[in-house]
Amino acid sequence: MTDAIFEQLDFEVEEAQEDPTVLRMSLDAKAVVKIGPFSRGGKSRADTQGCDHDFHPKSTVTPYGIFLPQLDEVFLYLATSSIDQ
Repeated sequence: MTDAIFEQLDFEVEEAQEDPTVLRMSLDAKAVVKIGPFSRGGKSRADTQGCDHDFHPKSTVTPYGIFLPQLDEVFLYLATSSIDQ
């Protein structure tokens, strides 16, 4: 079954590459990063004291990227969200 899926995908990719009206892209998001005075093991590399737990972040950041294979270009973005406390 898996082979049939990849065969169909290869067909679709080849067809898309030949069609100038189709823009191929790849989108990938990574794990959400909590923003706040957090550190590893309660220690900080800066002069400020880091919290030893990260239960209540001030906000989060989600890194994601878009790759355009025809142009060989990558665009990186950071999506932020605030956390209601």
